[in-house]
Order: sequence, then structure tokens, then C-alpha cells
Amino acid sequence: MVLKVKVGLKYSQNHIVWLFRRAWHEYTKSKESLILRLFHGQIKSTVQCTVCGKQSLTYDSFSNLSLELPANASRCSLSVSIYKSKESLILRLFHGQIKSTDCLKLYLNGETIPGWNCPNCKDKRDALKKLDISRLPPVLVIHFKRFYVDPKEYMCNSYRKRQTYIDFPLEDLDMRQFSLHGPGNSLYNLWYKYDDHVVSEISPSEVKSSAAYILFYSSVSAPAPS
Repeated sequence: MVLKVKVGLKYSQNHIVWLFRRAWHEYTKSKESLILRLFHGQIKSTVQCTVCGKQSLTYDSFSNLSLELPANASRCSLSVSIYKSKESLILRLFHGQIKSTDCLKLYLNGETIPGWNCPNCKDKRDALKKLDISRLPPVLVIHFKRFYVDPKEYMCNSYRKRQTYIDFPLEDLDMRQFSLHGPGNSLYNLWYKYDDHVVSEISPSEVKSSAAYILFYSSVSAPAPS
């Protein structure tokens, strides 16, 4: 279920909350399942015309956050140039210090959309697209896009795996900075190992490696804001 909001209208915070709850209700009412309740969240997409400044809002569901690795992400580098607030991140990338939260920030900070049909201008305009998480799921799945087609073996569809080391929290992943509406379901803990058909518990010392590409975080109660 995708809920689109009219361009040019101004909404109060309460109306925005009502909109995302309505979209979530419409999405879940006809497809209730354990998978949906546990793994599905909701993202708000904001597209803003660079000429008239009018915005278009869209609410859509997600079952995982699929993140590019900065070393191979044109979207990430584009986001840096657009938002001009990532100096420390750029330094970390050049020194090979990549964090999972860096990938999340770059994913959500968005991209440019050339030739967007602005309903207000009635013409094609460049626009900025930004994402926000409007609802976090009880189980958050983060997928790092490590696999890529080797350009030398393009015709053979040969895939390779990037071994870039990504630093990610073993417990208490705090998603409140990425979530629009309050701290509920915003802290996550781990860990299980999924190796083909074998599932096993593992210790924190075994978790971090350059091979990790899918992370499952289970939510814990968030502390009350001070």
C-alpha cells in the first residue's frame, strides 16, 4: 500500500502522524501475518521541487533496509554533495573506517531526481528526494549490498563479494535519530548466525567480520526520554 499526499499543502505534525498511521492501517488490514507484524516497517518519502519548493509525500512499507557500501555507492557520494554536512564521514571513508550508521544516514539523506514532473510547476524540474522512517518493525533487517558484478566477467554474470569491513553495534542499536515519531521500538539487540539451513546462537566476539551482509536486530524497550 502506497499513500501519496497532494503537493503544495501544509500539514501539522498531528496530521502527518495521522497520515502515516492511515497508510499503515490500509497496508495491513487485508494481509495480516506474523511476517508482516515482525519484519515490516514504513518509510516516508519526501520529494521537493528545487524551483517552487513544493513537496510531495509518499508512505510505503519495507521489510529490510538495503544499504549500499559507501566505496561503491554513487548515491552516497551524491548525498554528501547535496547536504554538505558529512565532512567527518568523508574522512572516515578515506581511512577505511565505515560504520553501519554512516550507511543508514546516507541512505536516508536521499538523492536528486532529474526531470521530475512537478504538479505545481506543471513542468519537468530537478527535485530532492529524502527518506525518513515513520515506523520501525519489531525485527529490523539491515542488508549490506556486498555483491556486485565483476566488470571483467560481465557477460558471464560473475558476482563477487566486497570484503569491506563495516563496524556495526553488537547491542543497543539506537534508531531514534532515524525515526520520525518517538522512541518506541527504537533500540535493538542481537545475535544468531544463519549459514544456509543452519541457525545457531553465536557470541559477540564471533559476530563482527568483513563477511557480514545481513543483520537482524530484535527491538528492546526504549528508555523514557529525559
